[in-house]
Amino acid sequence: MASTFTDLGIEIMATGENAGTWGDKTNTNLTIVNTAVAGYVEQAVTNGGTLALTITDGAATATAQNAVIKLTGTITGNSIVTVPDSIEKTFIVNNGTSGAYTVQFKTVSGTGVTFSTTDKGTKFVYTDGTNINEISSSASETLTSAGNFTIDATTDIILDADGGDVFFKDAGTTFGSATNTSGNLIIKSGTTTALTFSGANVTAAGNLSVDGNLDVTGSFDMSDANITNIGSIALDTITNDGTDITLDSSGDIILDAGGADIFLKDDGTTFGELTNSSTDFVIKSTTSDKDILFKGNDGGAAITALTLDMSAAGKATFNSDVVVSGDLTISGDDLVMGTNTSGHILVADGTNFNPVAVTDLSAISTIASGDTLLAVDASGGGLKKVARSVLVAGLATSSALNNVSEDTSPQLGGDLDMNGQDIVSTSNADVEIAPNGTGHLTVKGNTNPGTIQFNCEQNSHGVQLKGPAHSAGSSAVLTLPTSTGTLIGTGDTGTVTMASLDIDGGTEIGADIVDADLLIIDDGAGGTNRKVLASRIKTYTNADLADPTALAIALG
Repeated sequence: MASTFTDLGIEIMATGENAGTWGDKTNTNLTIVNTAVAGYVEQAVTNGGTLALTITDGAATATAQNAVIKLTGTITGNSIVTVPDSIEKTFIVNNGTSGAYTVQFKTVSGTGVTFSTTDKGTKFVYTDGTNINEISSSASETLTSAGNFTIDATTDIILDADGGDVFFKDAGTTFGSATNTSGNLIIKSGTTTALTFSGANVTAAGNLSVDGNLDVTGSFDMSDANITNIGSIALDTITNDGTDITLDSSGDIILDAGGADIFLKDDGTTFGELTNSSTDFVIKSTTSDKDILFKGNDGGAAITALTLDMSAAGKATFNSDVVVSGDLTISGDDLVMGTNTSGHILVADGTNFNPVAVTDLSAISTIASGDTLLAVDASGGGLKKVARSVLVAGLATSSALNNVSEDTSPQLGGDLDMNGQDIVSTSNADVEIAPNGTGHLTVKGNTNPGTIQFNCEQNSHGVQLKGPAHSAGSSAVLTLPTSTGTLIGTGDTGTVTMASLDIDGGTEIGADIVDADLLIIDDGAGGTNRKVLASRIKTYTNADLADPTALAIALG
């Protein structure tokens, strides 16, 4: 009688057969049995095709004989793995393929189990000779271990209670459970509900203590519970029933927006914003014309230390003195102080800068030589401290006083030292010096009489008006000609005395001298020049004025 073979390829030898070889065949059969119980094989899955696992009678190397089959390879399409229809056995199948595609493990003609696009786990299946089904239990079963029981998976671990609860026990006593109630995940401590997960929302029934990070992508409803021992918490929204939310921490409280802004809201309306803009920390009032106030408390009284005006004018108002340890930069044109500081300069008394009224330049004389003033640095526009002595020295050695035209009536508090410079009208207009009222323009002498000099157009020649030598009783007035063309000298004698008078006239009048013409003669008494009628000359000489020859003979 000839040998037969099982569905796994094991040879059933007939009596008397295989003389001399039955030992080898027995060893082969034992190998097949061992492979079916504990054999392991890796098979590369065909991309988008079918991989057939086979069994060969009397051979111990057939792929379908193995107990554990690991599917490998990177697949680019949905694939199928088949085993022969006739065999009956269990398989442990691990989907080790990569790629987001399904893999179906089935008989050639029947149905089987399918690994989803994301299922890279292991399935325990049984083929009955027609179809392949995943093995499950219909009765209560218990896994016990004398030591640690470890579940180590590179992919998902699935606990499926099929509508029941998942219980957590210690020495047979339940201390917690996880329940699916109407699609919500209910976590219980003992028999009391602790947490309810409803979609993205989490409801804590009691206190929530978190030692590490708490990351919530949806809403977090506190429901009058307390949050203690928070390490780090990431939430989209925290809501409560209208009571206060208190953050009480013995360590730091950190608000991290992850590159976004931190918004401050009142009943859903944003009124403020904290922003990390490049390297700047921006505090923003988002409501129109709402100021930002920095307040403190002094003995129970609220004190506003700083007010930031968020109107178009925008300014900062400090309640008290401002102490600046470094430089103070003013980007505008003006340093505006309080009332009654118009026309003032700032003078340091050694401790503070105080406004000093400058109604005229004489007020500067009240500033001590060691005092410090504020001056504007023209190169950068900053305010710099400068000693009064440095300012005075600079004005004396430079053209610091360039223009007084802005002041219609500039006033000097002391002598004006021209320092060898001229007063020039660059616009070719008159230069007028006008004493007020009955005042005089006085040219004082200093060891020498005061002198006014009129230079020629080349400044190489000049004519001087010089004051007299010192005499306590000497006083004279020179009145310039009026419309009558007279020159009047007034003094002790009422006369103007000249050493000589040269008259550089024009051409001769061209007519005969008549009796009514006036002549100037020296009376010989004191060198006084007088007017005299030509007729007096005629009487004196008894000569005809019209006859030059006769007049000449008469005058000798």
